[in-house]
Amino acid sequence: MSKNVELCYNVEGVIMIELIKNKSNIKESEVNNVITRVKALIITSNNKILLGHSHSEYQFPGGHIETGESLLLGLERELKEETGLVFHTSNLEPFVVRNAYYKDYPKENINTKIIIYYFIIRDDRVPDLKNTNYTEEEIDGNFTLRYIPLNIVNEVLKEKMCRLMLKVDETEFVKEGEVEFSRAIFLVSSKLIRPDWWTVWDGGYGGTENYFNIAEQIYLGEYSETKYTMFLEELAKDGVEFDGKNKLVLKKYSLRLKHRVEEYNNDPENIANGKVPLKDEYGNKIVIPVVG
Repeated sequence: MSKNVELCYNVEGVIMIELIKNKSNIKESEVNNVITRVKALIITSNNKILLGHSHSEYQFPGGHIETGESLLLGLERELKEETGLVFHTSNLEPFVVRNAYYKDYPKENINTKIIIYYFIIRDDRVPDLKNTNYTEEEIDGNFTLRYIPLNIVNEVLKEKMCRLMLKVDETEFVKEGEVEFSRAIFLVSSKLIRPDWWTVWDGGYGGTENYFNIAEQIYLGEYSETKYTMFLEELAKDGVEFDGKNKLVLKKYSLRLKHRVEEYNNDPENIANGKVPLKDEYGNKIVIPVVG
């Protein structure tokens, strides 16, 4: 079992993303304790998402599956307890499943696998707080439900990287334990991050003063988010994923991008309208140095 894996596959028309966290490389046969949880992303027609707020943290509504309970019935029960509403989940499929493996947790000789299934629900109803049934921990943490506009989330993510923290919900049988084993932190951003292959010094000779980044020096030139977006678009046209290793792929799609920029700059209509040369988000002319 790999330490950290992201899988994407199609099950009966549903795209499923599977996240695997396994720092200790625990084999499936070594697991002797399994905890299953369900979470819902409840989104309204005016693009607001319903989140629970407790202990100064936001979390998706949901919780653990009880013995003998199916995923969907457990999701219905948890959402009824936290929102006071009855959701009909028979047609739902999870879009993300997270598997986390923990050695000697919650105690020695216990290897635990925590599985969390995430579902998307579209619903405009207002929570019925009179029919909620909060746990003692939720009450102690002043649990409240809040609608957060997705456009605000998107604007925040455009400007900075945010942390999404998933934490273990304590029950009679499962305690939070050490922070290392009870929380998973994801960095989330809609802002493109400069890839390592466009950053590291992987070319040159004769001392550090002669080292350079191959992608920048030979193929794509100075990095910008605009240029990187256009490069990814060229890759996407052929369904190609690029990890920086195959320089033939880098050259091929750098040339494609160069030709695309040249076509834009030579277009009579763009010239007449004063739209040339094509510029990046900083107002700099986009230059692709690759030759061939």
